[in-house]
Amino acid sequence: GDPAAAETAQGACFAPRIDIRQRSLTILGINRTYLPPLAAAGAHARRRNMAPRATQAAAALLLAAQAAGVGGFKAIVTGASGMVGSTLLHQLEFTTEGCEKATAVRRRTHGDLSTDEGAAALADTARDTGAAVIHCAATFAGEDIVDRNVRAAQAAVRAAAAAGGRLVFLSSMAAVRGPGQEPRPEVGFFTADDWNESTDLSTVGAQYQASKAQSEREAWRLAKELGVEMVSLCPSMIFGPPEDIGRCMESFSAKRVSQWMDGERPIETRLAVDVRDVVDACIASVTTPEAAGRRYIISDEKRVPAEEVAKKMRKLTFDTALEFDGAYVPPVPLGSKEVDSAPVVSELQLAPLRDGLDSIMAMAEAVLIEEERDAARRLYGVA
Repeated sequence: GDPAAAETAQGACFAPRIDIRQRSLTILGINRTYLPPLAAAGAHARRRNMAPRATQAAAALLLAAQAAGVGGFKAIVTGASGMVGSTLLHQLEFTTEGCEKATAVRRRTHGDLSTDEGAAALADTARDTGAAVIHCAATFAGEDIVDRNVRAAQAAVRAAAAAGGRLVFLSSMAAVRGPGQEPRPEVGFFTADDWNESTDLSTVGAQYQASKAQSEREAWRLAKELGVEMVSLCPSMIFGPPEDIGRCMESFSAKRVSQWMDGERPIETRLAVDVRDVVDACIASVTTPEAAGRRYIISDEKRVPAEEVAKKMRKLTFDTALEFDGAYVPPVPLGSKEVDSAPVVSELQLAPLRDGLDSIMAMAEAVLIEEERDAARRLYGVA
């Protein structure tokens, strides 16, 4: 709590700063809108290869932040068994300073949020905890995808209203643009002002994309009606190492990466974002006052070429026969900016987003290790 300590710390690091209004800390030029617990500051710094003086500075800044009252929020995470939800929940529980309580909402504990019973259970939990709601739950397959995701979105908004807290709505790039949709000619790339204009519901994939657009639109409408502060995040395809790859092997991206490495389908050119960056953005969306009412794209701005992914995966798997899809024509020329993610980084004061190719390969390594573990378990009859 000594102001002099914070001033000394600022001289000890490479321009560290603390912004109480933004509830954020920047050390070695890396900003995080959460503060690691003081007791773990040294270990946290070592994991990020900080110098000892930076570790001391981190501790001094943490003391100053705690004295100033940084933190003190609660969060409810829907879809807490999914890749983003489980990784987010772990971070809130173990590394997020000021998060007093993180409550997991899973289908097995609260029911299906698209049903009246599930929506009521979520609202009761929110009312009891007075927490911000981070809505990560989504239906990816099955019947009535559009209706179920819209109803779940309504449940999330009503839960935030019951809690009197903010709603962070995890949407998707699928809500920004539909199949075959091109950017506005006067802009040349997709921004958060764009919306999926497709009415195609002929395939499960098209239904899912439509559901993301319709559920986000409904969330904004209902949030305005009920006076709920809302922030929406529109990630592209999410890669990177999830907190629990074993639990997340059924996620769309983990399945797709596994198929690429097994040669079951050609490697694709994709927009990519790292799950760790999505989690950081979710937390920042709760703690940044100015984010209220904002919609953000979070993604690598350029597509990761399938050929580059194939080169890396061939080395990783020792399979030189892995094929890639060279016929796909993206909505903008490959190598050009396709989406604008600068606002999410600048306004939420995030670190620069991780490289998309690195994130894909981080997931590939995690998937490969889990597949080897699974093979060993089956070989030795271990559950």
